[in-house]
Amino acid sequence: MIRFIVATFAEAKPIIDLFDLKKNHKYKEFSVYDSNEITLTVSKIGRINSALAVAYNFFGMCNQESDIWINFGLCGHKTQKIGKIFLVKKLYDNSSNKVFFPFVHDFKVNSLDCITADKKNFNYQRELFDMEASGFFESVTKFVSKEFVFILKLVSDNEKESIDFSSKEEVYNLIIKQRTFLKAFCKNLKNLAKKSSYKYQEDFKKKSNNILEKLNFTYTQKIQMKSLLKLYFLKEKKLDDNLINTSKSCEYNIRQLKKQLSL
Repeated sequence: MIRFIVATFAEAKPIIDLFDLKKNHKYKEFSVYDSNEITLTVSKIGRINSALAVAYNFFGMCNQESDIWINFGLCGHKTQKIGKIFLVKKLYDNSSNKVFFPFVHDFKVNSLDCITADKKNFNYQRELFDMEASGFFESVTKFVSKEFVFILKLVSDNEKESIDFSSKEEVYNLIIKQRTFLKAFCKNLKNLAKKSSYKYQEDFKKKSNNILEKLNFTYTQKIQMKSLLKLYFLKEKKLDDNLINTSKSCEYNIRQLKKQLSL
């Protein structure tokens, strides 16, 4: 499954039309549109809303370790031409001063750094500027390996010119011009997910069983521990034997793993 997190309906509408997504009325807290292979959640503007939309997807919908996550949206830049699309390779959070490094695959697309801030900034810089990416990335990488996480930004304004953000038609036309790229990009990501799914499932099953055998967990503890191990595996892509301290109780090990996962 490919999971788009998009701030506004105006930015989402071209993707909804391009992939023939339908409104899913099962979900109430966020507007969700989906098909058998793609889901799109309209998060509303801001890094906190973007982070909440990620959590809502992860805990409220069916998820797989091979799900692909994309934060797509418009951005500003000092000099880049309107309509140019980029993958983010380095991400700065202007509020917390945190720096993140998304994994950039060998796709035929340019990449740039990006700054996420809480307010629209017309003091254009050499980095892309947006209001959602850091919240999205910090949230999703708590659960998912960053190899499956992408930030895709389309330049909508620069130091000399800007689209009319109040015009839904102008926003739509700017994004839909990238239809060929977006389809090819998602096709590549689907292939990535298929290749990774079986390998990850087998690796997790083998390694988690080895860990669970080290202590005498009750049935309930085993279910809880396996869920925690899955979260850890999705984030780190590995399960080390030292995750379990065999000299300590089952309860202790569950508490320690929760601490490592910030739960």
